[in-house]
Amino acid sequence: MDTGDIEEQNLSTIFPVFFSKTFMPQIYKYDLIAWIFCQQTMKTDVLSIDSAARAMNGMRQDYIFFKRAFEDNSQSPMWAYMHAYFVKRYTDIAVERTGNALDEQTRFSIRLYCYGTIGMTQEWLMNDNITPAETIVKMMFNAMPERVKEVLFGK
Repeated sequence: MDTGDIEEQNLSTIFPVFFSKTFMPQIYKYDLIAWIFCQQTMKTDVLSIDSAARAMNGMRQDYIFFKRAFEDNSQSPMWAYMHAYFVKRYTDIAVERTGNALDEQTRFSIRLYCYGTIGMTQEWLMNDNITPAETIVKMMFNAMPERVKEVLFGK
């Protein structure tokens, strides 16, 4: 099957067997979830409101896939992949910008911010059909801990 540009496809049509009970045993559901998630987020600039909003709008376009992935509370749920990915991504950016290892408080603040934004992303995706992604992303950026803002944006 030619999937073309994965951004332009609806992921639930590309991977219709994602939640099938007869899923091929050599492909692990959690690896597929992580791969799909990474494909969509790797090109997102996490420090740009516009880029993050486009990524969230992409999640909304693939609502069925992400709804099922977020509802999965098994040993490797979607939020765990997302949290690990974003903590590493923000930490890497912070270390690159400061040129130093991060102190314990900054690492904690990044983890806390990531938990909050992932939880709010899930809540928005599952329960809010009204608020635009751009508004949600702006609120998330405004809620970022001051220490994290200082490190990432020099503010």
